Amino acid sequence: MDNHLDTVKVECLVLDSQNPRLSESEKLSDNENTLIEAINKFASLKDILVSYKNNGYIDIEPIVVTKHPENTKQYTVLEGNRRIAAIKINQYPKLAEKLGYSQLLAEIAPIEMVTVWIADSREDAEAFIGFKHVTGAHKWDSIAKAKYAYKIYQKHSDKSIEHIAEQMGDSSSKTIRNMIKGILVIEQAEARTNWSRSQRTKVGRFGLSHIYSALTYKSYQRFLGIDGEPWHSVGHRIPENPIPEHKLKNLEICLRYMYGDKQLGMRSVIQSQTPDLRKLGEVLDNPDTLRMLKVTNDLEKAYRALEPLTETCAENLYRITVLLDDTISLLFTGKNLSIEEKVDMRGHIEVVQGKIDKLYRHIGNNESDD
Repeated sequence: MDNHLDTVKVECLVLDSQNPRLSESEKLSDNENTLIEAINKFASLKDILVSYKNNGYIDIEPIVVTKHPENTKQYTVLEGNRRIAAIKINQYPKLAEKLGYSQLLAEIAPIEMVTVWIADSREDAEAFIGFKHVTGAHKWDSIAKAKYAYKIYQKHSDKSIEHIAEQMGDSSSKTIRNMIKGILVIEQAEARTNWSRSQRTKVGRFGLSHIYSALTYKSYQRFLGIDGEPWHSVGHRIPENPIPEHKLKNLEICLRYMYGDKQLGMRSVIQSQTPDLRKLGEVLDNPDTLRMLKVTNDLEKAYRALEPLTETCAENLYRITVLLDDTISLLFTGKNLSIEEKVDMRGHIEVVQGKIDKLYRHIGNNESDD
């Protein structure tokens, strides 16, 4: 049977437990009540319900479905899960009450039939759905986009990432490759280490770009034992578990500093991705600064320890010089000091002079030791 349009009863439609936007734990359940709540979690159904109340169901854009693998009278919803979830929630009064939709649902006329595009298989629907959510008006977040790209990549061993990127309407195959690496590393960490996304302290959407950008730095590649791996380059397939077994502890450490860990009371050290991601990689790649980071959880302090001693001291002395210049300018252009103020000021100057003399004597001693 070829792909075609049809009209079907809503009761024949089954929500997709493999929806890329659902978390792995939510994917484990085919329970419709659970799936509706999960869909509402990542994208509230309220706006759709308000539209149904005000305008009814506008049957313009078909729901994309395919035949259910076990029940020939049912169809699995591949595209349009939110719209169908908003219709089906009326069947679950307790859930509707829990989510605060009971009053709204009471004002919506029943929706029993919808237009669907029946695809022969998931594969037949992939290109359309991918284009819509990657470059179209209904874009997925980076996690959903990466999962979708990997699903296609996993199913089609004969397709390159470049081909998949083109199929999804994304002009950057490099970005798709990096995103696939990122989601594989995150899923490997959740399966094989004690870290998980649910433990992160960074609020908001999960920043997949942190890890997939980090994997392009040599410092992270060395720390995670993946430097020199051929799959970083075009034309090589990415393994399902990119991080070697003996480096999984390092992966756990990396993700805890990158995203935080509520169980351990660790905050993320990434405040701004552009400078902090690079700094964290260099700190992790150095045993001494990694130890300092473990003790202080202070990325800036650990990163400064990477700088040569003379460079750090020179920067500090320069800051002191700037402050002294400001102080001299104030004293020379400001009001005349009273005797009491002069005495107080001399005390401060003597303290500074004493510290400068101490530094000078130390440098002098080092010179004589040579």
